[in-house]
Amino acid sequence: MKVAILSDIHGNFTALDAVLRVAAHERVELLLILGDCVGYYYEAAKVIEGLESWNSVMIRGNHEDMLARSRRSPAALASVTEKYGHGVSVALKNLDEAHLDLLEELPEQREVVLEGVRLLLNHGSPFDHDAYIYPDADVQRLSDTAITKYDFVLTGHTHHAFASVVRGVTLLNPGSVGQPRDWGGAASWIILDTTNKVFRFIRTGYEVESVADQARHRDPSMNYLVDILYRNQGPGGADDT
Repeated sequence: MKVAILSDIHGNFTALDAVLRVAAHERVELLLILGDCVGYYYEAAKVIEGLESWNSVMIRGNHEDMLARSRRSPAALASVTEKYGHGVSVALKNLDEAHLDLLEELPEQREVVLEGVRLLLNHGSPFDHDAYIYPDADVQRLSDTAITKYDFVLTGHTHHAFASVVRGVTLLNPGSVGQPRDWGGAASWIILDTTNKVFRFIRTGYEVESVADQARHRDPSMNYLVDILYRNQGPGGADDT
């Protein structure tokens, strides 16, 4: 079975749509979503709608937690908006109650077994979904993450893609679909074939400028939301790889 591993879409439907088109061409049968469908950018409703047409397994990220807190507290919403921009506030306006409930009720962690392959889905670490496991994490941190009852331990949250084999366990972070922080201009994700345990990192180009324009319009004082889209790339973005 071909499985796509996606994380940190962050309301960037333009990036997600490009990824899903490639996934369909690759005959992916299942999406594993490692959290943070919302936040930063402004099309969370389209993101959820796009994912609903696929067979998927989803978990909650820290931005879904922010969404839940902001749903109940104007003060929490104001704090999130000040730090991260209007992505959550737009999501609250555009997502219906059923979808807000769905995102809020997602588990922090899930175990999945596919064709005998055991996977653990996390947003951050297996012990704290708001903890960061970076590619340059120390040996002990990676060893703690490599829970040996699993073939693959999946993490997101950092927006940095990496793979590491520790104690016979493959640690995979697909990077970010909506806001990669290692290489802008292209959505970052993984295709895993569970029949042979072979995986590929994929960078899928998309129309970055349209997302940047939305950020300039909605959050003109937050240059980061635009600049990060072009990190290590020129304004033209990147081609599919």
